[in-house]
Amino acid sequence: MHPFRRCPAVLGAALSFLFAACDGGPAEPAAPPSYTAVEFGRPDLGEFMPTALNDRGQVVGSGNRGVYRWEAGAFTRLEVPGSHDDPRYPFPAATVTDVNDLGNAVGLLNRREGLLWRGTTPVRFEIPLGSRPELFVRGINDREQVIGSIPGNDHTENAFIWTAGALRILHDTAGVADLNDAGDVVGTAYSWTTIPNAGTHKDHFRALLWRSDGRQVSLGTLSGRESIASAINERGQVAGTWLSSSGESRVFLWENGRMRDLGRPDVPPAIGAEWSVFVSGMNDRGEIVGTAVSGMYASESHPFVWRSGRFHKLEELLPDGRWDLLQALAINNSGTILVSARDVASGALVGLLLRPDA
Repeated sequence: MHPFRRCPAVLGAALSFLFAACDGGPAEPAAPPSYTAVEFGRPDLGEFMPTALNDRGQVVGSGNRGVYRWEAGAFTRLEVPGSHDDPRYPFPAATVTDVNDLGNAVGLLNRREGLLWRGTTPVRFEIPLGSRPELFVRGINDREQVIGSIPGNDHTENAFIWTAGALRILHDTAGVADLNDAGDVVGTAYSWTTIPNAGTHKDHFRALLWRSDGRQVSLGTLSGRESIASAINERGQVAGTWLSSSGESRVFLWENGRMRDLGRPDVPPAIGAEWSVFVSGMNDRGEIVGTAVSGMYASESHPFVWRSGRFHKLEELLPDGRWDLLQALAINNSGTILVSARDVASGALVGLLLRPDA
């Protein structure tokens, strides 16, 4: 925490203790939330790694034998253009990245064509790539607006929103992360820096909000150097991370034109690398999920949820140690959290739903 924030924090804590003492003593801290883990199983006797969750509890993801939608314990395989009905045969490389609350999913075919699934039937939608090598599709809302980006070889990345066949470029050097049903989009613009003998890399990240009316809003960086916007809800709140002047990665919540520092999860001291904090989802109650990672190749990770004004590490909220939780991927309006994990006994990578007990 920055030095200029310590005094208000200490004063606030002292006043809280004083008023609590007048009522007969400090209030008991609220009990941490608890969750029940639900496993997905194995579709077609293959692997399944989830990518997105909606408010109906439907989950979409990809496996080594296809792309799937999971609901109430059962898998449905999504059709892929050019594939065989028999899942043992190879099929064109398809991925599914998001699902809206109507159950419609969006993804990619061979990294160059967009796919929209209504039910299990896919519809191709064309995004003009020109000479650019690939396409990224990030999200879909209930109006079937799709967001993504088109990276180029000339250090550009065209962030876009696609609406019923019409493509609107939002920025020429930015990535997009999320959108709401109003059509507001959040993402991050950047610039390129060349370092002698080290090549060119992205730098100077700035969180942005593109309003549905075409306005672009810079969300700021608090007192730090950079910020990344990762999630937006139906209330227009935006969550993401910001980098302090000392290089510490922290979580922010932006609403009504103001960015607020939420802090970071309580993680052990990093060995050989600083902790990086990433936000991956937020529901309409303002509950935020993400992951703190450290070490080369993110070898140590702590998925977390921020709710009721506090951070909670998810591995501390499960009743047993069957899984090593790797990443928090999404949270819906019931508070259910989608995570990736490793089965401790078998070492297999699995997906889990963490359903709140209360």
